[in-house]
Amino acid sequence: MNKEQLENYLQKNPFEQLSNIVFILMSDEISALKLKPGENINISKIAYELNISITPVRDALIKLNDYGFVKKYPNKKGYYVSDLELNDILKVFNARIAVEGSAAFLCAQYKKCPNIDRLSELAEDFKNSYTFDLTKFSDFEFHRLLVESSGNEYLMEFYNLIEKKAWRYQSFIMINVSTLFDLNNPSIESFATQHLAVVNAIKQNIPHLAEHEMRTHIKTGLEKVLLLYNLNSKNSFKINI
Repeated sequence: MNKEQLENYLQKNPFEQLSNIVFILMSDEISALKLKPGENINISKIAYELNISITPVRDALIKLNDYGFVKKYPNKKGYYVSDLELNDILKVFNARIAVEGSAAFLCAQYKKCPNIDRLSELAEDFKNSYTFDLTKFSDFEFHRLLVESSGNEYLMEFYNLIEKKAWRYQSFIMINVSTLFDLNNPSIESFATQHLAVVNAIKQNIPHLAEHEMRTHIKTGLEKVLLLYNLNSKNSFKINI
């Protein structure tokens, strides 16, 4: 997060409130786990890096607190990045199952789904990606584009509400599936196969199959997150998958 990113965003959105831009930049950092769970937010440092006053940073933190990405604690000063919490994990993934499953169903109802060629390209890109960043980008765009292609603006609205939280958990999966990014990692391979299965069901115009494949894909992601959560959690309870 730096002033160049801020300036680039301002060039594209010259009338956007500064606090909204800071909110977007910070939420992206939290989603990518560059700002880690439990980390104390240094307001002065962020303001310095962005070359702005601390006021828009404070305003952005209020919004991030409302969104659930940061927290204030009674016995501590300042804001802290929220931990990955089991209840929120379940809520976000259940919402994704409903939204993205429905989107896949609707896409398969079209004689030819809008953007199906691009969805197919992204599925192949994910399968053939050779870096962490490329894999994450193709995965992110695949899911967003599928919901957009459904033609249902209400599904898109719901997706926008949970998107940043969803990709925080997706980053958690990808960062932890291997200490070194490995294209042959079974988790990466299973996700790639599932993307292709969704695309093929849409191409064949089989709505219930497309929905099933997408729901299965999201559930697989949930299982990975819960497994990793157990391995990383300080809690004593266990989650059976």
